[in-house]
Amino acid sequence: MKPKKQVNEKDGPWQDVLEYFFQPFLEFCFPGWAKQIDWKKGYKTLKGDLPAREGKQICDMLFEVTLLNGKKSILLVHLEIQGQKQKDFPSRMMGDKAAIYKKKKKPVISAAILMDDDPS
Repeated sequence: MKPKKQVNEKDGPWQDVLEYFFQPFLEFCFPGWAKQIDWKKGYKTLKGDLPAREGKQICDMLFEVTLLNGKKSILLVHLEIQGQKQKDFPSRMMGDKAAIYKKKKKPVISAAILMDDDPS
């Protein structure tokens, strides 16, 4: 695991959590991606200029990883924190992912952390 760095207050605690727990996050949520990465080589967090929606960054994190075949690769992680139920949330997530891919032409991993009271 990557050592903890200074907390980035501007981007919020979830980005710091994702950066610190990137490997377990991928292993749990996206095991296919995690199996392709040479974790012994570590990973590097990058900053990027990704599309914005309503003045907000929609893709929080960029990671440079080394794949098991020895090639370097960039993974874009679109993390959305959703505190209340919104009817258009799924289509908004899909639109954001498409906008990120269109700009960067790289794979995008999208995840949502749902924190509302609706179990469905």
